[in-house]
Amino acid sequence: AISEALRFVPFDRLLAVDLCGMSAYLESLGNVLVERKQASALDLAARAVRIYVDRLRIAVIPSTTLTSDVCELVDADLVAGFAYGADEGGQRVRLSWSLRSRAGVDVSAIAAQHGGGGHTAAAGFAVHDDGRSPYVRASELLRV
Repeated sequence: AISEALRFVPFDRLLAVDLCGMSAYLESLGNVLVERKQASALDLAARAVRIYVDRLRIAVIPSTTLTSDVCELVDADLVAGFAYGADEGGQRVRLSWSLRSRAGVDVSAIAAQHGGGGHTAAAGFAVHDDGRSPYVRASELLRV
């Protein structure tokens, strides 16, 4: 709870809090943030689109920040989260993917095929958006 709060609260605001009350402040705020994060993960897990690719059960979600949390909640070989952004030059739309696995699937091998990286259980990559739905593209992008 405290680590969640430390990532959330601006440093200048932390400096303004009485040192004796800081721990209680961070814990109470952190508990709220943890509960909200868990609720968001539960919602995403319930709404995940399930696909099969090469006998892998994949849950696809519209988030790159909650893939680890959702991976703990779903019955799937891996979770693939996506988000849109701009490429480095700001000229094209980029589709970023965050992959998490609990079933021994080497998601870094999938990410490496698209110029990304990571490790066996957590990896990511980005591709240019071609206008098709990420749910449609997932089946071609997530082949091992």
